[in-house]
Amino acid sequence: MKKFKINDFVYSVPSRKASRNSSIYPLRVVGYDEKRNKYICLHYDVYFIPYLLTLNKEEELALMTKEEIDEYISEEYAKDLISDEFKHLDFYRYPLCDVEGTEITRIRGTIIKDKEWWIEHSR
Repeated sequence: MKKFKINDFVYSVPSRKASRNSSIYPLRVVGYDEKRNKYICLHYDVYFIPYLLTLNKEEELALMTKEEIDEYISEEYAKDLISDEFKHLDFYRYPLCDVEGTEITRIRGTIIKDKEWWIEHSR
């Protein structure tokens, strides 16, 4: 049984230990890669705009508390964000990286499958 569910907000334990003075940077679980046995997490920028997908080991992630999430985003906005994103979540729209501790390795860049859709939705 997996520890995290889709839409759980988590953070990277190694990154947190490496930068103790900074706050927790939220990630959202959006899938699980059975082949690599890693969670697929969506990273957000400071304005909560998604920009990157990462593959993270279960033991390198920790579930964020409600208080930690509230520091970044309101509960209402989080629910709206999640429901709206999953209507249009395209895993190829974001670069994909593999995470091992604090080392990040790029697996692939953005793949634009439908240029017209991309132009229309990136405004």
